[in-house]
Amino acid sequence: MVFQAFQERGFAVVPIHPTQKEVEGVRCFAKVQEADRPVTAALILTAPALTDSVVRDCVEAGIGHIWLRRSHETAEEFCRKKGIPVVSGECPLMFLSDMQWPHRLHGWVNRLVGTYPA
Repeated sequence: MVFQAFQERGFAVVPIHPTQKEVEGVRCFAKVQEADRPVTAALILTAPALTDSVVRDCVEAGIGHIWLRRSHETAEEFCRKKGIPVVSGECPLMFLSDMQWPHRLHGWVNRLVGTYPA
């Protein structure tokens, strides 16, 4: 759902997965360093056990913005030490203004209580 939502809104989505060959008809790369076009930001949707290594791959590839779907303390700290902005534990769909009401409500509540990422 996240992949499709971003793709439908014109984002240049580059799927990365160590074993998949494609995601929804789009070529998939085993590592971000293998991507066939520049990648400037990463939305990481991994199992917690894999998050640290994926974040390190992203930093090694020169990615300057990281979004962790699930909060992950060591990955967040690594990003901060490297000076890389990180959003953690927030659903990326709440940032898309034309999504269904639950996603928009999530963003509205975060803005109301002052936790909406800048």
